[in-house]
Amino acid sequence: MRRKLYLTLFLTFLLTATLDAVAAILLNHGVPAERIARYIASGVYGKRAFTVPGPTMIIYGVMFHYMIAYAFTAVWFISYPALKRAGLNKWIIGFGYGVVTWLVMTFMVLPISNIIKSKAPMTLYGIGTGIGTLVICIGLPTALIAAWYYGGAGKPARRKVRKN
Repeated sequence: MRRKLYLTLFLTFLLTATLDAVAAILLNHGVPAERIARYIASGVYGKRAFTVPGPTMIIYGVMFHYMIAYAFTAVWFISYPALKRAGLNKWIIGFGYGVVTWLVMTFMVLPISNIIKSKAPMTLYGIGTGIGTLVICIGLPTALIAAWYYGGAGKPARRKVRKN
């Protein structure tokens, strides 16, 4: 059973991380994907991420993006049974995952990173776009796949195997 858990979690993480990366590219139309990856790398390397030539910082940015997405996806996937047992609907759980992901990234991760801080105030549009993106790209996919995996009851579903 563990092997299926790890495989399901791995595939869920690949889906959520890729959806979020594609959303970042689409929502920042006109900004090259390379620049978005360098921005993510600047969380660790600061301004240097934009000045180092070659693909190194781009690779770091993509790697950091997938690492962060994995952390959130794993925590949300594993926490799903407890939330389901608490009586929450999978759609509400997915929405909550997206909102909490945005809150953690915005108020905990980004402030301690080396990303160049914007002096512009947050806008309602920016907040809505950020939360909406994370709900659609990370929260709902993770909750819906976890619901399928756990069979809606908070424990791994027993699947019927056909014997030929």
